[in-house]
Amino acid sequence: MICGDAEITIGSTLSALIMPCASKKIVNRIFVPVNAPQSVMAGAKLNRPSKSIKVTFYSDFDDILTEINSICHKKSHITIYLQTVVDGVALDMIGLLEKAVPILKRHSKVTGVTIMLNDSNGLGRVGPRSLGYLNLMEANHGVNFLKKAFSTLNCPIDVIVAGSWFDAFGHQGGYVIGTASLVECLTWDAKAFFFSTPPMPLQAAMSDRMLRLLSEQAIEHVEN
Repeated sequence: MICGDAEITIGSTLSALIMPCASKKIVNRIFVPVNAPQSVMAGAKLNRPSKSIKVTFYSDFDDILTEINSICHKKSHITIYLQTVVDGVALDMIGLLEKAVPILKRHSKVTGVTIMLNDSNGLGRVGPRSLGYLNLMEANHGVNFLKKAFSTLNCPIDVIVAGSWFDAFGHQGGYVIGTASLVECLTWDAKAFFFSTPPMPLQAAMSDRMLRLLSEQAIEHVEN
């Protein structure tokens, strides 16, 4: 999915991720870092207060693990927002997963996990093809690194990537990448203003061309 405004795209995406999992039987526990962009903080607060939604603004990833360990009553869905690159430093996702997976594995109250990666500072800057954080992680740990990391879990896992065309390529717009079912869910649950700023055809064409150039340059480099 692409949109004409990156801040609206990312904030509204987080807000939409909160709602589908919340129900009377399941609590959706959302974790957002205290240093997240303002649009993300606003997105986390867009929904009406509910006993089925609990938003936690954390300072350290260990705060999330402590919160998960404390779950003892209602079943919970865990939604975690992460920034892939902060001040030029890439997120140590493997290290975080090594901490989190054993806890999630033995916790019967966790019904599923959604991870939202904000790659606004990754695309166009990191990875052997400058194609962002997942490009970097796949180069370092293999293309199936996420599948391997979650292979021992019984609950469903969804990973969604969002970012900014402006931060990556210098022109307006944002994007969201996820499974077909998750994108379909966003189509129905994202706030109305998500679709109020559609990208111009020129913006979409420019983004497509830049991605193709990065991929083609990488192929030429390997062949040479």
